[in-house]
Amino acid sequence: MKLTERINLLADKIGEILKGIKADIGHKSALQTHDKESVVGAVNELKGRIDSIGAGGNAAIDDYSPVSAATVYSSQKN
Repeated sequence: MKLTERINLLADKIGEILKGIKADIGHKSALQTHDKESVVGAVNELKGRIDSIGAGGNAAIDDYSPVSAATVYSSQKN
């Protein structure tokens, strides 16, 4: 087999591998985020959403006092 044939086979194999990787990753347009320009931007958007959920409410967990707007029961309430 000639060198040029081997190089062509290598290039074809690399192309196959890259197509497989791209198919596994998917298209950025399928992201369910507003930022579809980059995966990093989409991940940062998701982190911002998660952080805002964690900061939401700010109610203190109190399993022993009566229910109020400032307290919530934990999942450990008996």
